Amino acid sequence: MDERSAKIVSITPVGEETVAIELETPDGMVAKPGQFFLIRATVEGEEFARHYTMSSPDAEETFELTVGIDPEGDFSPWLASREPGDLLSITGPFGRIFYDGEPDSAILAGGPGIGAGLGVAERAHRDGGQTTLIARCEPDDLPHERRLATLASSDVPVFICRDERSIASAVSAVMAERPDTQWFVFGFRPFASLARDAIVDAGGVGDDAKIESYG
Repeated sequence: MDERSAKIVSITPVGEETVAIELETPDGMVAKPGQFFLIRATVEGEEFARHYTMSSPDAEETFELTVGIDPEGDFSPWLASREPGDLLSITGPFGRIFYDGEPDSAILAGGPGIGAGLGVAERAHRDGGQTTLIARCEPDDLPHERRLATLASSDVPVFICRDERSIASAVSAVMAERPDTQWFVFGFRPFASLARDAIVDAGGVGDDAKIESYG
């Protein structure tokens, strides 16, 4: 897949250590919510390549990537400090875990994965489908809080979970009403494993879930 340049439109703080980077969509690029991109850059003479999942419901004119910032990291602070008009070198989209018009979906998302989960939920709702978003976050930080509130105000069930018990409860509630829903999972590996177990414990089939784990 060819490497392309994408111009930064905006960089917006959306959490304690999280930013949303909006990029102009390169000509001819088609991407679906849940797919991811590879960003390459040279920072102080060192080459980096990192993957980031699309967090917007489409990529028609622009698309968004949600970036969790490691204050001690070598790349994410540099990426978050870019400015509108700067170019990023991207390759993609990649991935087979994406929204594909499912009429009934439920999303489990943790940390930076909340952005990807929002992209899927917003697109499913816009397409007239039934959807639910379960977001796992730390007590003092909720990435994309404004978008989550907007989604909830649109009559989409949104569960904000602070621990494993509340995740299990939310998954059970969804499964009780919609046992055939298509599950999506976005988050770091420990969260993805926890989410899969919650789906199975509630009577779902873990292998049927669309799971994108980070790291």
